[in-house]
Amino acid sequence: MVQSGNYCIILESIKQKQTPLKIFAMKRLMMTLILWSVLLIQATKPTEAQTSNLAGYTPLLNMDTSLNVSVYPNPVSGILVCELESPHPEDLEIGFFDLEGKELYKGKLRINEGMNRLLYDCSRYKSGSYIITFTTARGSASSHVQVER
Repeated sequence: MVQSGNYCIILESIKQKQTPLKIFAMKRLMMTLILWSVLLIQATKPTEAQTSNLAGYTPLLNMDTSLNVSVYPNPVSGILVCELESPHPEDLEIGFFDLEGKELYKGKLRINEGMNRLLYDCSRYKSGSYIITFTTARGSASSHVQVER
């Protein structure tokens, strides 16, 4: 199950009962909801006292509290560091999207138990705002990423 704020979508039942075209449409809707959530969060700027200990980190929209991810530096001009803690070895799917929902990258890999550090090269993207998503069997998280040249 994937949650974003008050939105809840059960992907397993969609995969079992829907055609690939309907699954694509539902995933696109889910990304739109995530993007709207990020934009709403950005509209409420935290105070300096609230962010003083988080310099360089981007807050994540954790859709499952068991998925603990950190993304930095943000803004980024080259390599983006993604740290993901896992209680056991598991499959991870990473997605990178522009704000229109266009998928720019999709990859799957196996992560180990404990802390995993993933490096993602953002130097090929032009300046702008992007969304990076992380999905495991335990849940999903996404983060806004600002690329600057």
